[in-house]
Amino acid sequence: MKKGSVIRFKINLAKGIALLFTGLFLLVGSLACSKTFTNAPESLAEPNVIMITETVIPAPTMTPGPTATATPDATATAQALREYNLRIFDQFIENNKNGNGDQVTGLWVENVMALQVVYQPSSNPGFVSTVDNVATYFLYPWQKAGNHGLLAHNYLAGRYFFNVQLGEIITLVFGDGNYMDFEVTK
Repeated sequence: MKKGSVIRFKINLAKGIALLFTGLFLLVGSLACSKTFTNAPESLAEPNVIMITETVIPAPTMTPGPTATATPDATATAQALREYNLRIFDQFIENNKNGNGDQVTGLWVENVMALQVVYQPSSNPGFVSTVDNVATYFLYPWQKAGNHGLLAHNYLAGRYFFNVQLGEIITLVFGDGNYMDFEVTK
């Protein structure tokens, strides 16, 4: 390198300072290690000078922010939920089919309960199933008045009965896959 020549390069400020200190350390370290010291005075040669004449700090680039996307409207979301619940209901019907169209096999209230139904034995009118998620078909109301009645312990499947609200639809599923809807009015 010629005496007084200038080196130009682009480097960011933080890296440039780190390189400058590292270079000075290496320069001083190499001079200290390569010189043989004697008692006789030496003349020092003029050092090569590196001048940084321009430091370019790149301008930050703007990264695009999140782009707005259209949110589904409430109608589309409600429709998707209805379709999803319908698929679940269809599967519930399939799971409760036994081929007997005169027997209630399932009790469904959308987003509240999906229970299997068992019958009381004719010899035990006080029977109520002790299996969770299973309701018991109460025979006495059917035998006396043709009404459907369902029983369940309040700490088992009956715990869901407390969640049924005014206006909801209670669906009884029969063994042949048919079903009957009842609306809660009182």
